[in-house]
Amino acid sequence: MEKKLHLSLAFFLLIICHLPAQVACQIIKDEIFDQKRNAYGVQMINIDPDNQVWTQKMGVGKTPVMLLHGGPGATHEYFENFPEYLDTLKYTIYFYDQLGSYFSDKPDLENLWELDRFVEEVETVRIALGLTNFYLLGHSWGGIVAFHYALKYPENVNALILSNSPCTSFGTFDYRNEVFQKTKKELKVELDRKPTQAELRDKYNEIYRYGLDTVPEVFTRLERHYNRDPKIWESGFFKQKKWTLEEKAKEIQMPTLIIGGEMDFVDPNDFRLLHSAIPDSELVILPNAGHFSMWSVPEAYFKSLDDFITKK
Repeated sequence: MEKKLHLSLAFFLLIICHLPAQVACQIIKDEIFDQKRNAYGVQMINIDPDNQVWTQKMGVGKTPVMLLHGGPGATHEYFENFPEYLDTLKYTIYFYDQLGSYFSDKPDLENLWELDRFVEEVETVRIALGLTNFYLLGHSWGGIVAFHYALKYPENVNALILSNSPCTSFGTFDYRNEVFQKTKKELKVELDRKPTQAELRDKYNEIYRYGLDTVPEVFTRLERHYNRDPKIWESGFFKQKKWTLEEKAKEIQMPTLIIGGEMDFVDPNDFRLLHSAIPDSELVILPNAGHFSMWSVPEAYFKSLDDFITKK
């Protein structure tokens, strides 16, 4: 049953991310790879003697913010609008591709997708960058990593930001399937026929993924660079059939912002659960925003971030 669940999930992700199954795990280096590897502010950091991760420093401000992307297996690329909306004279923003992601090394490690390994990787990156008392923002899967990092290394984090990040397995996968099926039914009524796979994918992504009629170019790149290794779902955190962060959330003592979209494919009730459980937390649910709320409603999203950090 568990194997069947993983296969169904993999198929579902292929549909919404419009990747053909036969190329789901291929990652081909393009001209962007060398540009990013050689860009200003880039620092490659040794995670172990054989592997490095890609980081990039943007801005000169006194307020450091490290960004943890989702996935697992996505890239920092969808954070590229952060320097546009956050004042880089006030903030120093740190992009970072996790091990296994496009601009970092992609080793065949048995524990590559294990949560504990990711947490220790963040600590290694923090030390290499010389960050103390920094702001840690995790988006989606990155929020799960940030959450567990904050539990283990609270002395390093000034405040935590959980962006579009789930609290439960239901809110991650079951709810996503619910809204997918809802979209399918509504689109069938709208078209007065069974929608094609492409039509269904586009409508779902328009509402719940991007919250936009037109997909920004950055997501075309992101999909091309995404590591969809099936081992992600066979090992590591997501091999668990059912899980919740609600009890652990009560142990988070630092100021925390929980922010997400009203039309997110992560259940907005998960955001409310995190807010109820984390003692010193604020909750912002953005109207008309999908999972990538920083692109759906950038002005509202970044104002919420700036307001929260400025108060701390």
